[in-house]
Amino acid sequence: MSRGLTRLCAGIALAGLLSGAGPDSQPSEVVAQVGATALTTADVQTMLAHVDPAVRDQLLHNRGALSELVRNQLVRQELLDEARTKKWEQNPDVMYRANLARDTVIVESYLASLTQPDASYPSDAEVQDAYEANKTRFVKPREYRLAQIFLAVPADAPKPLVDDAQKKIRELKQNLLKPHADFADNAKRLSQDKVSAEHGGEIGWVRDDQLVPAIKEAIAGLQDNGISDPVHAPDGWHLVKLLETRPATTAPLAEVKDTVVRSLRQQKASENARAYLQQMQSKQPLELNEILLAHVAKQ
Repeated sequence: MSRGLTRLCAGIALAGLLSGAGPDSQPSEVVAQVGATALTTADVQTMLAHVDPAVRDQLLHNRGALSELVRNQLVRQELLDEARTKKWEQNPDVMYRANLARDTVIVESYLASLTQPDASYPSDAEVQDAYEANKTRFVKPREYRLAQIFLAVPADAPKPLVDDAQKKIRELKQNLLKPHADFADNAKRLSQDKVSAEHGGEIGWVRDDQLVPAIKEAIAGLQDNGISDPVHAPDGWHLVKLLETRPATTAPLAEVKDTVVRSLRQQKASENARAYLQQMQSKQPLELNEILLAHVAKQ
C-alpha cells in the first residue's frame, strides 16, 4: 500500500502479500532491505512456517506485530553478517552456547515426536466443551468499513505548505457536509493516496485493534456515513468516512475450531511429555551427589 490511512493500519500489505503464498508462488520479491541485507517473501514464509501455529495465526492477524517481526529479523540478519565477518562464531563461549542451543532443539523436537497425542484426539465433544469454557478468548473486535481522503504533507515541509494543506482539508470537510456532496467523487479527484482513491477512498474493513489512536479517536462516536474532523498524521492530513460498523462478536466454533483443536493437542502433548519423563526416570533413577555438587557450587 502507499501512504495515508492504509499505511497507518500497519503491515496490511505485507500480510496480504504472504497470505496467498505457498510452494507454487511467484518468484520471491524483496519485502524489506537495509543496505545489502534483504528479506524476501520466501524468507518470511520460512520464518512463519517454523513458528508455533498459534503464534503464526496471531502474526497474520496483527499487521503491526508481523511488520515488527520482519524488521527485527532484518536487523538480526545484518548483525549476524557483521559478526561472521569478524569470525565471532569461533569464540569458545559462543561455540559452547551454540552447541547447547543445538542440543536443546534436538532434545525438545525428539521428545515432541514421542509424545504427540493420538490422531483421533480431541473428540468433537471435547472441542465443544473447551470452546464453551473459553468463549471470552474468541471475541472478535469491532470492525469498521472506512474510506478516506488524504492530502500528503512531508514531515519536513515548510510552514506555509503545512498551513495551506490544513486550510484545504478544513474547507473540504465543510463542503462534504453540504447536501448531495459526494465523498467518493471527491476522493477520486483529490485524495493523494492513489490506491484508495481509485475506489472512491474506500480501504475496506479494518479491525478496531488495527487502527492507530488518532484515527480511532477521530471516528469514535460517528454514525454510519459520518465524516471525521481532519486528522493530522506524520505523513499528512486525513478525512475519514465511517461507512459501516460491525460490533464485537464471539466467533462461532466453526470459525475457531482449528485453534481449539491445536490448543487441546498442545496441552495433551505437554501432559504426555511430563508422563514420559517421569516414566523414564522411574526406570533408571537419577543419582546425584549433593555433597560434591555443593562443593562445585563454592568454586
